[in-house]
Amino acid sequence: MMDKEKEKIEILVSKKACLHGVELGKKIYLGKVKKSNGFYRGSANELQADIYGFAAKAVICEFFESPLPSFEPSNVKKYDLLSGDKKIVVKKVGFSRFTKQPKVTINKRQYSFKKDYVDAFLFCTFTGGLQQVSAGVGDYQIFIPLPIFSKLWLLGWLKSDEVEKIGRTHIWKDNNGKASGESWDFKQLQLRPMETLLTEAQMKKLRGKNI
Repeated sequence: MMDKEKEKIEILVSKKACLHGVELGKKIYLGKVKKSNGFYRGSANELQADIYGFAAKAVICEFFESPLPSFEPSNVKKYDLLSGDKKIVVKKVGFSRFTKQPKVTINKRQYSFKKDYVDAFLFCTFTGGLQQVSAGVGDYQIFIPLPIFSKLWLLGWLKSDEVEKIGRTHIWKDNNGKASGESWDFKQLQLRPMETLLTEAQMKKLRGKNI
């Protein structure tokens, strides 16, 4: 869908959006701890994933002057951003420890929950420096590396109805080798370019602030 000379689009991360992600991430994480059998308890990776995911959503919402993700369950939407009449979910991804490239993936359970309500999934990842920030999580005070000095790289997007058609199934395993979940995995070149998702005005804003 995309050629190798695709335009690289990054936007600066604000401290306000990052800290919003921290507070939302903590809230979601602590909710998991209460509801679970203890699987999440003490899991720094799970907490960081929640924080980074909400920070990415907040960065994009702030940039496009949309309301930041809500703390109130009654106000939570099934999508993060509107582009024309398209409802978009922002999905932050990480990097492969083997290829050092973005690992484009989406949890199958999350996808099943969203797919009938949204039109597109926008994939992004943080690049740049981190800052250690102290945060209270439950009864503990911990340090979390936050992407305050980073940029958010908008990798591309997929239509909701094509995820299952082109995705490759990946089975996640816990430390004991037991299957713990499944995701859809994609190659970065399978993603559609940003200019085919966002409005002309949104792309103009992106290119005007692109570093």
